[in-house]
Amino acid sequence: MVTEIGDVKIALGVLELIVGLAATEVEGVSGLSGGMIGSISDWLKQGPTKGVKINFDDSTVDIDLRLAVNYGISIPKLGKAVQENVRKAVESMTSCKVRVVNVYIDRLSGPTSS
Repeated sequence: MVTEIGDVKIALGVLELIVGLAATEVEGVSGLSGGMIGSISDWLKQGPTKGVKINFDDSTVDIDLRLAVNYGISIPKLGKAVQENVRKAVESMTSCKVRVVNVYIDRLSGPTSS
C-alpha cells in the first residue's frame, strides 16, 4: 500500500497470523490443521499459522485454510462463519481486499467426557 509519505508493506507471516487467529476465534474450531499430506514447509510450520496458505498481490488476497473442528458442530455454518471472520479481520487490519477464503475441514475433534 502506498501512502503520501511512502510504502506500507505487510509481511506474509503477518497475514498468515491474522488469518489463523481469526479462524480460531470462531466457536467450534478446535485448531488449524496441516492436512494429511502437505509440503515439507507446511509440516515444519507450527502454531497459529499451520494450515494457512495465502496468495496475494498488491491488494488482493486468496486464502486457503485447513481446520480441525469439534464433533457435533454444523460444518457448513462453521465454514461460513470462519470465512466471514477471516475476511473481516484481514480487510479491517490490512486494507487488502479478500477475494476468496477456501475452508477445508481436515480433522474432527471427538466429544469430550465431562
